[in-house]
Amino acid sequence: MKRTLCAALVAVAVHASAIARADSWAVIPVGIGEAPSRALSVAATSAATLETSGATVFQAAQLTHRVENEVSQPFSPAPAELVARLDQLEHDLAVAVAQRRHAEILSATRGLFDELRPHLAAIHRSDDASADLSNLCGYRVFAAQAADRSGEAAARECFELVPRFSPDRGLHRPEVLELVARVGGALPGAIVVESSPDDPPNCTVRVNGVRVGQSPGARVAVPAGTYAVQLECRSEPGRVHRVQVGTGDVSVRVRASLDAALVSRPVSLVYGSSSALSSLPGDVAELGRAVGADRVLAVVEGPSGVALRAFAVSDSGPARQLRESTLAPGSDDARIRASVAALASSQLGNPAGSRRADTTESIPVYGPILLGIGGAALLAGGIVGGVALNEDAAFRTACPDLTACPPDTQPQFEAMRLLAGASDTLLVAGSITAIVGLILTLTLRESERGVAAAACGARGCALEISF
Repeated sequence: MKRTLCAALVAVAVHASAIARADSWAVIPVGIGEAPSRALSVAATSAATLETSGATVFQAAQLTHRVENEVSQPFSPAPAELVARLDQLEHDLAVAVAQRRHAEILSATRGLFDELRPHLAAIHRSDDASADLSNLCGYRVFAAQAADRSGEAAARECFELVPRFSPDRGLHRPEVLELVARVGGALPGAIVVESSPDDPPNCTVRVNGVRVGQSPGARVAVPAGTYAVQLECRSEPGRVHRVQVGTGDVSVRVRASLDAALVSRPVSLVYGSSSALSSLPGDVAELGRAVGADRVLAVVEGPSGVALRAFAVSDSGPARQLRESTLAPGSDDARIRASVAALASSQLGNPAGSRRADTTESIPVYGPILLGIGGAALLAGGIVGGVALNEDAAFRTACPDLTACPPDTQPQFEAMRLLAGASDTLLVAGSITAIVGLILTLTLRESERGVAAAACGARGCALEISF
């Protein structure tokens, strides 16, 4: 019976430690100076290897979906045909305003505004197109107020289409300017855009394509709605972050280095130079948190070959590099799989051709294992203790006064004593082991390889840990 309990304990402990070490991985190809090519095939082999080992791996399509829904979307130019119609309608409706054809103005702007909404980030990059849209907004406010006194609702919509909407004073009527100013001063919501601490200052902040300020922070009042936020530190358009606003301030943190490097179809990072690669720990941390991965394998393709860099993602701050392995030129799939398996295993040392990063640390292996085994022992002790209590109740029913007990109750009494002793041992040992494991997990870093082994023999169970 004792051997059976030991075997069960070891099985539960091994299972618990395996669960504790289960990871979810995002595999990200990285290019320097140009889009990765070899890194894409290495990333596919790496993802398959991690999945075979039992880890959860986000596939390429999953990564694209999560990145474009949780992080940002690529910038897309506005259709040229739509921009041309916007310009033509602005000219046409200037005449309609003079002739007070209010119904025509409301009908024409309604349909066009709906078409423009997905393209506002691009429309306002052109000064001419942005001015055309602002003028159409002013015409719509005038027509709405004159037709059915709904000018305030039209003005709020204009602040959604054109943040910081300010009609041309030389073109629009005084009553329109007054109404717009009153509505703009009472907008219920606001977007606060902040850059990351390690991003450069004075980058352009855009909301729905309109310049609203510079990093490290900018605030713009808006009505309720969905907005496109961009942070641009270069001349190229920034990736688009979709933000939902109701009432009150909504804060948005945008990491400019990630936006500049990120490609989402398929998900990869492309840095302009080797020096820009210093942003990688922060960028992969942002990606990992967004997609729900606690590990990121960056497959970095550079002039000297392909490097595999494994990172641990925490709830905040940059990712912590665990290990790095450089693949020799021409490495086949077998070599790639071996390197990835070594990087993914917290109990392996540096494989041939691999090196520890000079400024990084690995996750301690022995702390989580002890914590898992201690928890399993406590669980087993509780179960065995419950069985012992049931046996004790049955024994006291057969022998209430605990004297002159029938001979056939002796085996039951011995089994009860054995179970009670095993329960006490498991509970005490489990508590001590779990406490030690928790302390190691929270305080220690792995300086050398840690190995744990558990086994049962004729004299009981044993746990051996080497550091």
